[in-house]
Amino acid sequence: MSNLDVPKILELAKNAGIADDDRENLIWFALGCADGARNADSKAPVQLLGAAVSANVVPVWTLLESAGIPHEFKPVDLLSGEHKGEEFLSLNPYHTVPTIKHGDFTLHESSAILRYIVRAFPSVASKFYGNGDIQKQAIIDAALDERQSSIYKKIAAILYPFIGFAPKQSEENVEKNVAALNETLATFESHFLKHGKFVAGDHPSIADLSIGIPVLALRATPYWTKLSEGIRTWATSVDTALPAVEKIFDGATNGQNFGGKQFIGMRAATYDATEVGAFNNGQ
Repeated sequence: MSNLDVPKILELAKNAGIADDDRENLIWFALGCADGARNADSKAPVQLLGAAVSANVVPVWTLLESAGIPHEFKPVDLLSGEHKGEEFLSLNPYHTVPTIKHGDFTLHESSAILRYIVRAFPSVASKFYGNGDIQKQAIIDAALDERQSSIYKKIAAILYPFIGFAPKQSEENVEKNVAALNETLATFESHFLKHGKFVAGDHPSIADLSIGIPVLALRATPYWTKLSEGIRTWATSVDTALPAVEKIFDGATNGQNFGGKQFIGMRAATYDATEVGAFNNGQ
């Protein structure tokens, strides 16, 4: 197991919140360490390419920060079309963010990246992915799949018009979209949060990051108070458990001088004056 001997694994397991007498989870944790030991020993930092305001980029960035994984954030100027330039397309022909480089390896799609990171750095990140427990991992994977197939689309239906990524909707359509989101989140809450405080347990998982961070983006909109108390409590718990969420959300602390806090605040100031059918472009 490379540099991970038994005492080191026990120490890492303890840091991950696994008790010495919890034999089942200790075994799963050790297997997880063994499975990813080769990549975990990599000294190459992960380079994350994306936009600081992207609700798809921030979960990956938060995982890197929270797990203490060496990384570099490289901003991509989407407005100027940098993601469609030759250099970026050589890394990701789908021209989407986030995209990562880890040594000579490149990868796109946020869920795939989150899974890769926790497997590549199990000694510090396995707690975000069930500590090697394949049943917990399956639950987390299922939540991530629901995020991609349904949940994020419902969030985007109300968030994107507010921040100018889609035309402003009528109040009637907004109410319909909020109701659809609440219905989807109610199913998520009753099914995926029945296992503990977070998805599959009492430690934030990569699914909590992937879903919770876009939900948290709604705090600066009129729609936050329209979400159920249970969902708001869960999302706030993700924020509280991981200080990196707020650090990255705020341009004053994320190293980019611009973040979701500034961007959504800017668009909130001009939303009411934007006509239905027009884009809220912040002017």
